[in-house]
Amino acid sequence: MAQRNDEGVVLADGRPVSDEEFAELVLHDPERRPDVPVVVLVGEEDGRNEALAQMIADHTRTRVWFTYGALLLEAAPNGRQVVFLAAPSSGSDPTTTWAPADPGQVADDPAATVTAANGTGSPATDIHTHPPVTVDDSH
Repeated sequence: MAQRNDEGVVLADGRPVSDEEFAELVLHDPERRPDVPVVVLVGEEDGRNEALAQMIADHTRTRVWFTYGALLLEAAPNGRQVVFLAAPSSGSDPTTTWAPADPGQVADDPAATVTAANGTGSPATDIHTHPPVTVDDSH
């Protein structure tokens, strides 16, 4: 589990690091098994989780699961801290869901243009994943 500071920068052991440096730390984590997907638990900050998850996926060459929305730590009945995905405060949006980021899904060049089926182009950095869910959380 990681957190971001007020400027949205990821903190590693309380020290601000770039997303790329954080991905390298995950890659070289001696307790990480290379054959097991990575789960990113960071509160959502304007689409930054997807970019961070994709960077970790590309560095580790494994699937990374991430989520949108607010993450809270809550006390379970046994006293342990568990992650809770909070419903949006608006009440009209669905509760967050999990999405995968697989290695190699983003152009190596962040300035690359992605061309849609209709011929329009967009910068690769403008492409975001939004899994469709309903208000009652059915998929």
